[in-house]
Amino acid sequence: MQHMPLSELSYHLTRDPLSYRTDVVRYYPEHVAEFTTSVIQILLSRSFGMHPEMRMVNFNPKYNSSQAFLRAFMRLRTKNLIPATQAVDIAFKLYRCRDKQVRKTLRHFLVSDIKRMNKCQKQTKANAVYVPAIQFFLGKSKALDEMETSSDSESDDEETKIKQLRLGHRVGVKTKNRQKRLERSIKHVNKEKERKMKKRTELTNFHALNMLHDPQTFAEKLFRKLERCSDRFEIRLLILDLISRLIGLNKLVLLNFYPFIQRFLRPQQRDVTHLLLFSAQASHDQVPPDVSS
Repeated sequence: MQHMPLSELSYHLTRDPLSYRTDVVRYYPEHVAEFTTSVIQILLSRSFGMHPEMRMVNFNPKYNSSQAFLRAFMRLRTKNLIPATQAVDIAFKLYRCRDKQVRKTLRHFLVSDIKRMNKCQKQTKANAVYVPAIQFFLGKSKALDEMETSSDSESDDEETKIKQLRLGHRVGVKTKNRQKRLERSIKHVNKEKERKMKKRTELTNFHALNMLHDPQTFAEKLFRKLERCSDRFEIRLLILDLISRLIGLNKLVLLNFYPFIQRFLRPQQRDVTHLLLFSAQASHDQVPPDVSS
């Protein structure tokens, strides 16, 4: 078992507890998984309502908070205690935070981390970071998918609860107090249903495409990447989807996009319906008819 040098131990003991645990946990392999999971869960569950100093990653001493969970996350990743693909997924979830400094630091950290790995060896899997990035901009999140698939079953459960309450009320003597309790219980179930629906609406209303500073430049860079892309067809479809949404939402002019997508519009082409949808998404009144037709 590897032990921490005494000089390093004395240095860490003068620092805050979270930083200390982050730096020494690698010497205790049996605790690594539990500690990293705790940091990630706290960061994801509380970061949006967390005070900036508690999640801040700035290494300035004035931000040396004992609860700097984002800084701890970055250190754990740098020490390879968090897999690269998991770190990318977490970073894009955190990118929804409205704290500009957090978003800027996350972007810099991701790029630096991939460069660091590429100095040692070619990391094809890590370089596919743009796949979760595209899914992020398209609003395709795991939380949303899970919420959509479970919404029907939750609705059925709530209806079942109300039916059970009404059936239970039929048994026994009917009094005004029992009737009031029934009404309160039904009201509570309906409120819970409204709360879940509100949460789902807030999640689905979030769309990163509406927050872009320069969508034209972004779309042009994506298209150049698409032209050189040699990834599998499913990934190219994702890029086409994102570009077409950018064009349609912002009424961009990207004339080379239309002949490019027309190359794939053949009867035998798989997912041709998706390609037709992308063509429709990218159509607006600023596009010359002879280009988009």
